[in-house]
Amino acid sequence: DSDVELITDDDVSDNDPKEILEKIQEQKDIIANVRSRPWPMKKKLKVLEAARRYVEKHEGRLSKSKEYSEAGKETNFQAWRKLKRVVNNIGVALTPWDMRIKRIESYFGSGVASYFIFLRWLVQINVTMGIITTAFLVVPEILVGNDSATYKQIPTSEKHDTWNLHTIWSLGGHLQHSVLFYGYYTNDRVVGNGYRIPLAYFLVGIATFAYSFMALLRKMAKNSRLNGNSSSEDDYTFSWRLFSSWDYTIGNQETAENKSAAITTVLREAIVEEQEKEKKEDSKRNLLIFLRIVANILVLLLLAGSLYSIQFAVSRAQELELEGGGSNFWEQNEVSIVVTAVTMITPSLFEVIGSMEKYHPRNTLRIQLARILMLYLGNLYSLMIGLLGHVAEATAQIHLEDTELHSKDVNVSQGGEYKAMNNGSRSPGQRTECWETYVGQELMKLSVIDLISTLLTILIVDFIRALFVRYVNRCCCWDMESQFPEYGEFKIAENVLHLIYNQGITWVGSFFCPVLPTINVIKLTLMMYVRSWAVVTCNVPHQRVFRASRSNNFYLSMLLFMLFLSLLPTVWVIVKHPPSSCGPFRNREWMHTIVTETLEKDVPSWLNEALGYLTTPVVVLPAILLLFMIIYYLQAVARSSKEANARLKLQLHYERKEGKKS
Repeated sequence: DSDVELITDDDVSDNDPKEILEKIQEQKDIIANVRSRPWPMKKKLKVLEAARRYVEKHEGRLSKSKEYSEAGKETNFQAWRKLKRVVNNIGVALTPWDMRIKRIESYFGSGVASYFIFLRWLVQINVTMGIITTAFLVVPEILVGNDSATYKQIPTSEKHDTWNLHTIWSLGGHLQHSVLFYGYYTNDRVVGNGYRIPLAYFLVGIATFAYSFMALLRKMAKNSRLNGNSSSEDDYTFSWRLFSSWDYTIGNQETAENKSAAITTVLREAIVEEQEKEKKEDSKRNLLIFLRIVANILVLLLLAGSLYSIQFAVSRAQELELEGGGSNFWEQNEVSIVVTAVTMITPSLFEVIGSMEKYHPRNTLRIQLARILMLYLGNLYSLMIGLLGHVAEATAQIHLEDTELHSKDVNVSQGGEYKAMNNGSRSPGQRTECWETYVGQELMKLSVIDLISTLLTILIVDFIRALFVRYVNRCCCWDMESQFPEYGEFKIAENVLHLIYNQGITWVGSFFCPVLPTINVIKLTLMMYVRSWAVVTCNVPHQRVFRASRSNNFYLSMLLFMLFLSLLPTVWVIVKHPPSSCGPFRNREWMHTIVTETLEKDVPSWLNEALGYLTTPVVVLPAILLLFMIIYYLQAVARSSKEANARLKLQLHYERKEGKKS
């Protein structure tokens, strides 16, 4: 600064307004900061006078429009940044349950918080699915559906019991003959002003699965990008956490307490991570391997026992139905109760078995998740196989009886007698006459019983247990808070897999019960409030708080696997099982024939021929080959980028170490 030369007119070209503007800005900066310059007073006055003279002389040479445009650009840029900041703040404020989840993360760590973040994301998925089904199925059926169809009417023998508690609980009566279930929807090819409900039902069923796949893959890709942008190893973890974690803009006492608890929890997580990194090889390795083998054998036995119990319950329910039983509550809901009991009890046994394996807490969580996922998939598939197998057997029996009756030369009275028998004493016909509605009722009932059992478990296992420990501990001879029965810990693996299992039920049942995603939104919202209240009120943090993975792709990959397996029963029903005598596909050989029927009757011939040509092997095989080539190329690019990223990280780490040495 001491060598600054006074600017003259010869230093600036008269024909360069941009350079004049830059020099004017420099002189204005000198005028504003001349007091702080380490110059003698004589030089300060000389420089100040020269700068003012130059500004007064040359500022008028610039066009006012140029100056205003520059000032306007700067003002617009600042306004745009301010608007983006306001929009971001509004987005954070409107994020559902954001403060609730942050409070839980402060006291219980990122592992527990990841469950509630996952639950919130599932709510968003089900909201979109509910909007799709409501807009394209439920509302058109209510507005332009054919209400005079005979299969939509409640039988005369059932009208006096439509509002009984037993009928409501079994989802019969008015609930059965409503837009809740498949059997109510119109089978007319065109209704209203050209709306096609059967085609819409088929396309909506595909659209919900397609949207779920796209949302899952997009979320996994986003998590992978975030994980790739962050370093795989934190350098100076404790220094950053200790000296740079506090937010000095906090002015609320509760927020300050949450922030201090969050810093403490993060430090505990970092300590566990460092301890696991520096953990030495266990001297009793052979014993540990033996215990892990025993644990896996016990897990397989539990899985086999769970599947057998569900199959036994399904077969027993079928026998009772064939015998005309099912009069009490247990016999009517035996399958749902057994499935719910197995899904609640077995994960706790898995947790006890997993305690002997002595893995890292995060690895223990993943192994526990994998085992519970296999349990839930086995339960869901056992239930679906039992229900669809029973439907197939009963339908075949009814067709056989119908064939035998029609083979005889019977009179009208004999036909009326058969009709009365079909509506009254023959139970298989009552359940399989509209078997899609029957499957939807069972899955919806299973979802409702699962919600009730979850709420009762939270109330009894968490709340009442916490009250007992807190008030009885005063008059007990041992410390009940640190020993049996003690406060409950939040079981991350069991609760995450419960969400995935519940979502699997929703995906499987959405084709048979179109409003099930909307009902699931209510269920998940209730679970969010109840679970978060129970965690803060009744549970204590884990003794070993561990950091959650930077990307929750492990949760999402299991959910993607559940989505794929949930799609298979629906595809099998559409392709291989003939529809019943009710619903949008009645009087058709297969459900998927609605597509070919629409192409033949509603699509122009030239477009139909073009679509037929596109589906020939001449086009399909090269397209599949091209897709494989693109996938291979993208995988090669991703692999090379990952290797380059790893090399750059190693180089940066090496330079840090060399810089510390120097």
